[in-house]
Amino acid sequence: MYFVQVEVGGNTSIPGGPVQFVPASISAPKGTVVTFRFSGVIAGNHTVTQSSFDKPCQLLDGGFDSGFIYVPSNITYGFPEWNLTITDDTKPIWYYCKQLVHLPHCTAAGMVGFSYRAINAPTSGSETFAAFQQAAKNSTGIPGQQEGTLKG
Repeated sequence: MYFVQVEVGGNTSIPGGPVQFVPASISAPKGTVVTFRFSGVIAGNHTVTQSSFDKPCQLLDGGFDSGFIYVPSNITYGFPEWNLTITDDTKPIWYYCKQLVHLPHCTAAGMVGFSYRAINAPTSGSETFAAFQQAAKNSTGIPGQQEGTLKG
């Protein structure tokens, strides 16, 4: 069994600032537990919401959704965490943050590559992580706000 940690909410000292997932993309074999750690340097809510390659800023039917996880500005330890166990490493898992305050994290100009991510994204072909980023940037409308099923 492998364990991988992904920070939800970055910091101001790295490109992308507090509105991103770190690292940007991961490979996770079957059985890996991916721990999403909700942190960052400013107070706020973030989500980890599953999407599809074709609709990068909309909840995938039947997909997972952490719901909004609030992190207060004065927290220094005990950050909220949510775990996802990889059960099929043959298909990529695409996801985004559905937060709209101060700007839509998934679709806002300048946020491309920092507010949505993928697990096991192909490195070649038409459905790479870079293509997913571009599809999110080209999305119109408000990122999906419906709630999914909390799985993990």
